[in-house]
Amino acid sequence: MNAPSPRLILRLAILALCTVVIQETAVSQISIFGISADLTPLVVMSVGLLSGSLPGAVMGFATGLLVDTVLVQTLGVTSLLYIAIGYWSGRLRELRDRCGEDLELLSGDDPSAAEAMLAGASGVISVTANVAPRAMHDLCAAALGGDADRTRELDARLQVLHRALFVESNPIPTKWAVEQLGLIRGGIRLPLTRLSAQAQDTVREAMRAAGVECAH
Repeated sequence: MNAPSPRLILRLAILALCTVVIQETAVSQISIFGISADLTPLVVMSVGLLSGSLPGAVMGFATGLLVDTVLVQTLGVTSLLYIAIGYWSGRLRELRDRCGEDLELLSGDDPSAAEAMLAGASGVISVTANVAPRAMHDLCAAALGGDADRTRELDARLQVLHRALFVESNPIPTKWAVEQLGLIRGGIRLPLTRLSAQAQDTVREAMRAAGVECAH
């Protein structure tokens, strides 16, 4: 495992700066159904998947430090999280390179699953697929087939739903959504509680945006 060159570190620092500037000046201002997108962890993860664990960790450190600085937070808190994201994304890439076709990598995160599959993951363990199975099937088929444009087009429609299904603790929003599709009966057992009225509106609108119509 070779250490990143000074030239690569400089490029990553510039990429981190551009990412944070775009996030804080543009992307963070966009709110759909009360949910704001966050570009920074996706970029950190992509660097790890494409370049390896050490570049991913460097990118995570630089991005997290800039986020903490811009938001006037305790320095290093976000860096620790982003270092982990970048490093372990890179380790997955390195493990796959060593094992070749003998290792199947699955994403466990719907919002980043499309990019993970385009970067070499074999599929996704999906929450969203419980609510929008056809859409997630089409997304996976496009990604695994190497059609990046189609994959990102489908993923853009699903991003709001991906996030809305975690507007409260999982699996509460998913159970409520599946109930609205008429697939299960109402009611939920402790320690889970019923989805709040405000969150119901958020999930319902996200389902409609993704092309999923409620049965009632």
